[in-house]
Amino acid sequence: MDELERAGLKDIRSQINSFRQEVVLTLTEYGDEIAPSDLSGLKSRFDALAEKYNGPLTETLTENQRRLFVKGIQTVDDALESANLRVALPYLSEQTLNVAQEFGADLVTGLTDYSKSQITKQVRLGVMGQKPVSDIIKEIGRNLKNPSVFGTVGARAEAIFKTEVNRIANLASTERLEQAATQVTDLKKEWLHSHTGTPRIGHLELDGVTIEVSEKFSLHGTDGITYMIDGPHDPTLPVGDVVNCKCHVIPVVGRFE
Repeated sequence: MDELERAGLKDIRSQINSFRQEVVLTLTEYGDEIAPSDLSGLKSRFDALAEKYNGPLTETLTENQRRLFVKGIQTVDDALESANLRVALPYLSEQTLNVAQEFGADLVTGLTDYSKSQITKQVRLGVMGQKPVSDIIKEIGRNLKNPSVFGTVGARAEAIFKTEVNRIANLASTERLEQAATQVTDLKKEWLHSHTGTPRIGHLELDGVTIEVSEKFSLHGTDGITYMIDGPHDPTLPVGDVVNCKCHVIPVVGRFE
């Protein structure tokens, strides 16, 4: 899954950077200073650019969600096959995938709306403070790494992508496990922590915990509340336990545990 995730993140970064470059080029057309009378026209152009990139960003996310949906299913199927268990399962309904893709599309729209509002805000502040265009560009972003509007946009885009593709992978695996458990009665599920970044204590506590497919994990949330959940990225979890989470649920066949 990491390889798929890295490829998708590369596309996301490239699209966000292209968006940034077009904004910067638009600003440089106005020379050293932007007049108050230019603001209306600039806002319209920024709105158009945000709309232009909303589509490709959404498409990249939804395509990768589909890839990880299939990967989530394959994780369970491959585990059963490796245990020489032959089961006949129908293809998993795509209803969950469709809902997740719609949710992801809304997040991308929220991100591009944020982008155009913050870009316009920085230009207005620059005009009021009589800043040269070079200073306004610095605030908007000369790259995706330095603190700036696009530094924030890039970080948020990556967080959305990582969260949503891992969410659909886990949801697909969980639903496939429930399907398979009707034929493999000793099938279990295990919580697997990624051990990357700063671990959430509750997630780390569950690393290696194995339970029956029909049971729920008991997660001590970052907000102090205990949640009974099917696995990582469970829809009932708060944002603090979902964003950038790379934990996964994997299948375990009881007789070979």
